[in-house]
Amino acid sequence: MKHLLILIFLLTSLHYLYAQAPEKFSYQAIVRDSEGMLIRNQSVKLRISILKGSTTSPAVYTESHNIQTNENGLVSLEIGTGIIDTDTENTASNTFSAIEWGKDSYFLKVEADVKNDNTYSLSGISQLLSVPYALHAKTAANITDEEGNIVPIRSERHIGELYGGGIIFWLDSTGEHGLIVSLKDLSKEQIWSNVLTQEIGSEAAGSRVDGNKNSSSITSQGGHSESAAKLCLDYTNQDTGTGTFSDWYLPGIEEMKKLWENLYEVEKSISSQTGTTSMESISANMYWTSTEYNGYCAWGFNFYNGNPYNNNKFTTGHVRAVRAF
Repeated sequence: MKHLLILIFLLTSLHYLYAQAPEKFSYQAIVRDSEGMLIRNQSVKLRISILKGSTTSPAVYTESHNIQTNENGLVSLEIGTGIIDTDTENTASNTFSAIEWGKDSYFLKVEADVKNDNTYSLSGISQLLSVPYALHAKTAANITDEEGNIVPIRSERHIGELYGGGIIFWLDSTGEHGLIVSLKDLSKEQIWSNVLTQEIGSEAAGSRVDGNKNSSSITSQGGHSESAAKLCLDYTNQDTGTGTFSDWYLPGIEEMKKLWENLYEVEKSISSQTGTTSMESISANMYWTSTEYNGYCAWGFNFYNGNPYNNNKFTTGHVRAVRAF
């Protein structure tokens, strides 16, 4: 039988749970075989070790998880809540809450057993750059830089992350709030609205930045029965491991520009999910925005060249939903 290598890609969806013991942080990974194929709907074992100081140091903490991949090969677990490994070299200190995150650098070592025969293969070792600071905050009044300035603890969300039913494509200055794009088109031939000659008005549907407000105004217009906005408002995403949501809307023109600006990260995330049917690339075509131009036209966005154009409302275009968090 061909030797099986497990490739686990950390999605960096590490978020911190302070409210209850034990301390823990969340970890997501995509599990693939040596040929890059997703390991779907299969029970696997992961052994997680925290190494102190270097990638070759002994583990100061080791735990294992028996977990099921979903149809996209995704696993989600909470480090700090697994089965404690009593065979670690440093058993006496094998306690997650005892790790002194602020005093050294730490590395995350991941090993996988896909045959469930207790034979683990090394999947990777990566440095934990942010987790120690988030957990260290529980015992430190402040974290400061070399000049004594207080360093704020920031969210670990990132652009291109599979999160909240889609992929993050924009974050605000705090890193805690942003915009998520759906994993697939809702339509490839959809008119902007069946109401073709009546202007909704700039106050109602002319916003360049508030697609949610625009979408509600479009669907509330007299005589409305069909629109790109309605597709988005009626949409509930398929659960790919990050939850289902029903608060999607058709993005405004500036929101669509943000998607264009970070298209590389979004497409890279989509392409990493080879073999899934729940995701598709954003094509080089015109996508509708929810921003109205006048009674006859609305703004579309061309993902071939990154330019917005006003188009007749009866023109058919692609539809991609977004949501805020």
